[in-house]
Amino acid sequence: MLAGDRSQADHIIGFLAQQAVEKALKAVLAHSALEIPRTHDLAYLASLLPERDSAPSDIRWLTPWAVTWRYDDRVEGLDRSRAIESASSAVMWARGIIAP
Repeated sequence: MLAGDRSQADHIIGFLAQQAVEKALKAVLAHSALEIPRTHDLAYLASLLPERDSAPSDIRWLTPWAVTWRYDDRVEGLDRSRAIESASSAVMWARGIIAP
């Protein structure tokens, strides 16, 4: 698993975890026939969800990993285990809504 590889930089793992959560939220928005805004703000995306009460709660902290490292602002100290859990939780939640 990429996240377990210490030679991979935190900003790569943080970015990929954030993207997994973002895409899961946007998939549920699309499934609900709602407009998908052009944003990486996970809190904002979660607020648009009709299923927001059941949405994973530990996701918003990943938002800075989406863009800050691209613009020379480094986010430090990624908790990789938490990132993996947050991303996995969001993807499983979205599958539960879309798949049935």
